[in-house]
Amino acid sequence: MSKQMNEKVFQEPILHYATYHGKKLFSASGSLNPTVINRIGKKRCELVELMLRHNLI
Repeated sequence: MSKQMNEKVFQEPILHYATYHGKKLFSASGSLNPTVINRIGKKRCELVELMLRHNLI
């Protein structure tokens, strides 16, 4: 059984952490921190980056 998550429910904590805890989420180059990538996995990182890009446009 797969768990489904509403896009808004997923997006809110991502945007919160990007806004208020950016030093923990991003590396100096502006990409996601390697520890974050290791913890959540490559495919989820792509989703996070997509959410952040979508919000900036």
